[in-house]
Amino acid sequence: MSGAVSSWLIAVTCAALIAAVVDSLMPGGPIRQVGKLACTLMVMWAVLQPLLSLQPGDPLEYLGGIRDQAAVQQEQLSQVSGGLLKKLIEQQTAAYIVDKATGCGFSCQVEVTCEPGEAGTWVPCRVDVRAEDASDKQREALTQLIREEIGVSSQQLFWAGGE
Repeated sequence: MSGAVSSWLIAVTCAALIAAVVDSLMPGGPIRQVGKLACTLMVMWAVLQPLLSLQPGDPLEYLGGIRDQAAVQQEQLSQVSGGLLKKLIEQQTAAYIVDKATGCGFSCQVEVTCEPGEAGTWVPCRVDVRAEDASDKQREALTQLIREEIGVSSQQLFWAGGE
């Protein structure tokens, strides 16, 4: 694109220089007026030549191509941001559960898996908890908290360790 602009500027500059030289060498009278008209038309042709070389449908096709590219880029950005949002929700939910487990008196490692919800948001659908030192009472308390506050059913809550 910059190469085309550069060559256009060179063509306009050359046309203007030629017009100036011809104008200075032109004798006076009606010949000078015809010469000035010819020089003016030559400079105008050099300036407008990129517009004259366009095909009738080119601007619309060009804009349509830009619109298509923007749609593709928007979809790619949506996928990337959706993946990042999913990962963030999984990490934050896991951190929340670990914090609640600490409040119940035991430590654990948690992995949360999310799936797309109704409104296009990510919703936790599975929780894997690894706890070596948790009693049955502590497990039951954390299980109830996960069911009520996070909305993951007991069937999608998996415990490992200390069994």
